Amino acid sequence: MERRVPKKYSDVMVEQVYRCALLGATDKEIAGILGVDINTFDFWKRDRPEFKEALMRGKMEADSKVAEALYRRALGYEVEEVDIKMYKGKIIKTTYTKHFPPDSWAAVKWLTIRQRQHWSDVKMTENVQANVNINTFDFSGLTTDELKILKSIGLKQLGSATSEN
Repeated sequence: MERRVPKKYSDVMVEQVYRCALLGATDKEIAGILGVDINTFDFWKRDRPEFKEALMRGKMEADSKVAEALYRRALGYEVEEVDIKMYKGKIIKTTYTKHFPPDSWAAVKWLTIRQRQHWSDVKMTENVQANVNINTFDFSGLTTDELKILKSIGLKQLGSATSEN
């Protein structure tokens, strides 16, 4: 088996890392593009400040542009556009405002990210475990119907309860 020789670091990689991060590539994907193992990539992030800075700058710029677009979509926005038509051999340009109404999905998405405690669909609940020893539970006061319900959900009377079911 041929041993892979690590690729030597180059200053050109700083621009490549920045551009890959702008495109949304993961660290592992960028390492593959550069032709290095992820461990080498991680070492360069720790060892080369300019490398790490370019990576973080690319990721931050990409994320901020997407966040801005999501925010605008949530609130609704307007765009100036030009309609170009031909009439009797002449070009007619008409400027108009195109309106994009607020998007409720984008608004909810934004709020679930920014105010998770108020807008999250997932509610955190405290899990309390209780150990119940059903050997000592007295089933004698239960009706036949109640005992049937307990049996249907898998609880059985264990031990010496006085009920006959």
